Amino acid sequence: MGTLDLKKLSKGMNINDKMKLLFEDSNKQAETDGKEHILTAQERDAIVEDARKSDELREIRRVNELYLLSNYISIDMEIANLAFLLSITSLEKSLMGIMLKGATEEIIGEMIYDLAKQDTKTEVEIDRKSKELRKKYRVDSVLFKGFDFFDAPIEDDSSFPDEFKNDNLQPNPDIQRFFIVSYLHAKKLKKKLFEMEYVVKKAPIDFLPKWNKDLISESEEVLLSFVNLDQTLRPLRIYKDYGEAFINMAKLSNPEFLDIIKNLPYKLTLTNDEKEGLEVRIDKHLKENL
Repeated sequence: MGTLDLKKLSKGMNINDKMKLLFEDSNKQAETDGKEHILTAQERDAIVEDARKSDELREIRRVNELYLLSNYISIDMEIANLAFLLSITSLEKSLMGIMLKGATEEIIGEMIYDLAKQDTKTEVEIDRKSKELRKKYRVDSVLFKGFDFFDAPIEDDSSFPDEFKNDNLQPNPDIQRFFIVSYLHAKKLKKKLFEMEYVVKKAPIDFLPKWNKDLISESEEVLLSFVNLDQTLRPLRIYKDYGEAFINMAKLSNPEFLDIIKNLPYKLTLTNDEKEGLEVRIDKHLKENL
């Protein structure tokens, strides 16, 4: 770039080429804390001056406002992405507790059984002795409660007959709560991605810096994993596939849980009204700042 005469070259550039150079230079400076440049100060001035003479400054200002807005959106997106990831961590911890409890119960059950059969012979005696040992060692203590895929329904269970109460289970209340929180954060992140997409579409050039593009890719990837209940969230599929078979008539602590988890891709899709509202807000911002 240093060997080019931008004063002469800029006169032959179309407006999009001028803007590409200006924004590439801005991104390079931001990326390196001002230590590196694409253009010298004189070259930037030459491009801007030629744009002024060509009556192109209004369009450059419009695109610059889009550029600034995309940076503001990226900050919001980064916050939304972090909040979403933290909420998923809470969800993962509950799932891990359920898995560990299952493995622990299996191991302890075998140990209790081996201890019980040392002094008895019949299955009835072994069963009685096992119960005594479980009580003695507090195997069924409060520490082991709350770590099941399905728990007893919430206390207010008067909505269904007594004879059905033992057949009703609700999905783990903590799982319900953490999942709904993750879902709400996922919705916020989807909105930020849409805002960024809308802003970029209104620009005639690609001005996004690499770190913004990486953030978009990361956000889309974690959202896709959540929507598909994939990787560490795969155990949640039990609620999607078999939830209704377990709850029967039981009330849920979060009534919307099953509907959302069964229809997650649809639930996370922005409605036309939501999209229109976001577009109106962005257009209003641009109008006020131009």
